[in-house]
Amino acid sequence: MNAKKIARERIKKLLELADKIFKENRERAKRYIELARKISMRHNVRIPKEYRFFICKECKTLLKPGFNARFRIHNSRIVVTCLECGNVYRMPFLFEKRFYKNRKSEIIDIFFRIDKYEVFSKNSKKTKFGVYFELYVKKGRKISEKPIAKVIYFSGTKYIKPWAEVDYKKFFKIRDRKRKFGFKAEILFFKKLSKALNVERLMVGYLDDRETAMSLAIGVPEIITRLGYVLFKAGFYSIKDFYVPEGGAEGKPKLIAEKIPDKEKELIKDWISTLEDFLKKDFDKKYKKRAEKVLKELKEKTVEK
Repeated sequence: MNAKKIARERIKKLLELADKIFKENRERAKRYIELARKISMRHNVRIPKEYRFFICKECKTLLKPGFNARFRIHNSRIVVTCLECGNVYRMPFLFEKRFYKNRKSEIIDIFFRIDKYEVFSKNSKKTKFGVYFELYVKKGRKISEKPIAKVIYFSGTKYIKPWAEVDYKKFFKIRDRKRKFGFKAEILFFKKLSKALNVERLMVGYLDDRETAMSLAIGVPEIITRLGYVLFKAGFYSIKDFYVPEGGAEGKPKLIAEKIPDKEKELIKDWISTLEDFLKKDFDKKYKKRAEKVLKELKEKTVEK
């Protein structure tokens, strides 16, 4: 095997280990990054871009928003402050001009059906982060009073994959009656939305989802929270909680859900390990029941693959 290819694999593995162990042992995580950098320099191989911007240029530690780093957006730049050494650096936050110029229209037009409801987009407009639009629900001739979701869609660049940020509300009103999507309808909603936008990454806000917020607050794994389980059933295997306590330009707390086909087996194994550890702890029966259910589904998937 090519030496550079082996070096890339080792660098990637070390960085993944550093990311995984960061909260438990920061010194060991820093050591893994040092080893990855040494291999990188020895073999003239670049650090993968998904990690490059999250390593402090001064003290070479892994940067985690809300733990040891502060990320802010200012004048179309991301301003990163390392809270360990105080170093500040800036990264361009530019979207390719073709995102707007090559489009025949800046309007997002989405329509799909879920059971007896129709979901469609309205109030589409261009913003500096992408295209903003709202999703409404229709039954017969009546339309929901407020949007069920507010979405910001970014079509991607050469280096950044397309993504959508979704401020989602489970409940909606039609004809003054409070309604909600059932479990299966919610799964269909996220499946059809990601397909319509052709994105493999959704960032879904959970501030209005009390059950999910409370579950995450007490340390329940993301995949067995109410919203996390819906996203898992919708085909997203990488589910991470993104919450920056100090607030700011990062926005509301959200679950970042991704489809990563080449890492699917690895992600399933990690979730199996996480859930087996979780079942040994003292948690409410409802969480353990869901954990057992998800664990069974994940083990069945490993057999299928």
